[in-house]
Amino acid sequence: MISNRSRAKLGGSIRVVNFLFDDRFGGPHRRVLEVAGKLSPRGIETVVSLPAGEGNAASILAAAGIAVRRVPTERIPKPRNPLRLLRWMLTFPRDVYRFSALLKQEAPEVVHLNGAFFLGPAIAARLLGIPVVWHLNDTVVPRRAAAILGRIVHHLAARIVVSAEAVAQHYGLAESQHDVIYAPVDVSRFGVVKATGNSGLQVGLIANWNPLKGIETFVRACAIVRQEVGEEFSSSLAGAKLETHREYARAIAELVETLNLATCITQHGFVDDVPGMLSDLDALVLSSNSEACPIAVLEGMAAGLPVVATDVGGVRELLLGDATAPAGILVPPRDPEAMAQAIIRLWKERALRSELGRNGRRRAEELFSLARCAERHEAVYRSAIGQRVTDARPHLAAPSES
Repeated sequence: MISNRSRAKLGGSIRVVNFLFDDRFGGPHRRVLEVAGKLSPRGIETVVSLPAGEGNAASILAAAGIAVRRVPTERIPKPRNPLRLLRWMLTFPRDVYRFSALLKQEAPEVVHLNGAFFLGPAIAARLLGIPVVWHLNDTVVPRRAAAILGRIVHHLAARIVVSAEAVAQHYGLAESQHDVIYAPVDVSRFGVVKATGNSGLQVGLIANWNPLKGIETFVRACAIVRQEVGEEFSSSLAGAKLETHREYARAIAELVETLNLATCITQHGFVDDVPGMLSDLDALVLSSNSEACPIAVLEGMAAGLPVVATDVGGVRELLLGDATAPAGILVPPRDPEAMAQAIIRLWKERALRSELGRNGRRRAEELFSLARCAERHEAVYRSAIGQRVTDARPHLAAPSES
């Protein structure tokens, strides 16, 4: 008799439990949601496990038809809080038991961990003999800790996925130890932005309001551009203001007021219709201090917009590739002057603006499409099922740009 795992390896149905670290909807949640829609017709069912909380991720995922499970657990605290760290250590066996109970109930063929801090689910899956696909998608973990985590991930995972080559380097993974799967963008949702005849420039930034996004750099850059360009320049700032970062949001609001930018920067809050917002822009800006594979950049490229972005994480891979057809301009993080000069350059050089936008749209279609991302997820899942956790890990080649 052929087992469920054997059928899955041969092309049969697969049940995947995705673990997500945050109950607030963000980039990893969007990837899971969009990829799930493409995998479902291929017989791959997606279940999502979220921590307990009042964030919006559960409702958004459920509205898309994805089964959501809640597992109340302790998050790994920061090392500088020894009491919380002790509490986490004491409750860790209980959490592993809870994860094991969930996996026994769902009986998946694969467990997909979306983030670095998933030791509990990894151990639970290992004890139950369920292969783990461990997906690393950040560069915010300190280098020394990342190197340790990289070794743990390599020991416990059947397959390791990174959202950019820069992420693999951050965690100290050799080329033979991982697969690169960039975040997807559904290019069909984005119409190419048409060049207008006016001489103005409107730029936008889309990001949840937290210090890693470097929004203060964007605001200060806007002040510099406004002085140079005048009222022909305007900007849009979209993204959720997180309860966990209320002081940061207050500081940004005060900075906008101090720099007299209330009439220059339009604040939109959380935006559902990203393609609609991008259609009103001439360029997209990313001001983050840390990123892996930011979906906002991919969405800007899909819309045919030139991108001005900080040179962090995998952003260089997205925008430049082999550098023969760049899709944007890179600037150092935390450097408002450099960001402002890049924006001013786009205002002055309309031909460059159009060229970067065309290159970005082409790269999004050829390298970062949702269909391609879903295909690579399926290949990784079937490969993980077909090998034991302790086997050698063959890997998929990174997307070719030829």
